[in-house]
Amino acid sequence: MKGIFKFKRKLLAVIKEYIPGEEADVLRGILLGDKSLIEKNLNDKFIKTGTIHILVVSGLNVGLIASIFILIFNVLRLPRYITYPFASLLVAVYAVLTGLNPPVARAAIVTISVLIGILLSRKVDILNCLGLSGIIILLKNPQALFGPSFQLSFCTILSIIILSPKIERLFGSNKTNRFLFYIKQSVAVSLAAWLGIIPIIAYNFNIISPVCIFANIPVVFIVFVITAAGMAFLAAGLFMPFIAGILGNSIEFLTYILIKTVVLFSKIPFGFFWVHRWSALEIVSFYVVLTIFGISLYKKEFR
Repeated sequence: MKGIFKFKRKLLAVIKEYIPGEEADVLRGILLGDKSLIEKNLNDKFIKTGTIHILVVSGLNVGLIASIFILIFNVLRLPRYITYPFASLLVAVYAVLTGLNPPVARAAIVTISVLIGILLSRKVDILNCLGLSGIIILLKNPQALFGPSFQLSFCTILSIIILSPKIERLFGSNKTNRFLFYIKQSVAVSLAAWLGIIPIIAYNFNIISPVCIFANIPVVFIVFVITAAGMAFLAAGLFMPFIAGILGNSIEFLTYILIKTVVLFSKIPFGFFWVHRWSALEIVSFYVVLTIFGISLYKKEFR
């Protein structure tokens, strides 16, 4: 553990050396889960646009890390029985490196479960893997169940898995235009995720942000690019400083674009509004209505 955290301090030093200002503060959150230096004003804009999740290492980062390692191992022509266990170990190290908060713990356990399932030639059920991650997290800390981080993480993924395919079908299934298909798919995922967490956000943060449905489409795409390039940048910062400077300039620009995008969406009229702290009755009523909505989507699918 000491070695892992010593390594994290080196990575934070790389970011500080090559990237200045608030771009560095945001990048620390995206890549390493450290958002302690982000100014409150900017942090509030991420909250208002429903994009605060990108500042906490989660499934996007963990999945990308696993994919990068597996790709490298495949290029090296390593056998599956070496590739998948080693990738699982590196995912676990990254989870610890970034703080092992509930979202990253959930993502790491799900990813490792999937990799082990593939290694054993077993059919992978994502809901089973998600359930396993919940059990492991709660065995370690039962109180996590009552924390917003755990609730947001699991409700978001459940809503995406269950609702987004059905919402996407409501928009039509024409795949000839790839750009429109991407937009419809992104809106469906974003809408499903937002519907699943409205009561949790209203209860914990007294805010509802409809603008997040559209803000997350460009933001998540930019963060995906930043994460992929950021991993290469951190590696270069440790071993090839002459390349790190070039990558650092590119990532600084991408992070600047990300911040400006969030600020722009935060200024949209009626993009968010403050609400009272929802009661238990309001939360239960909302999820009952959402369940009825989900059932109606399933009925439409089988007609």
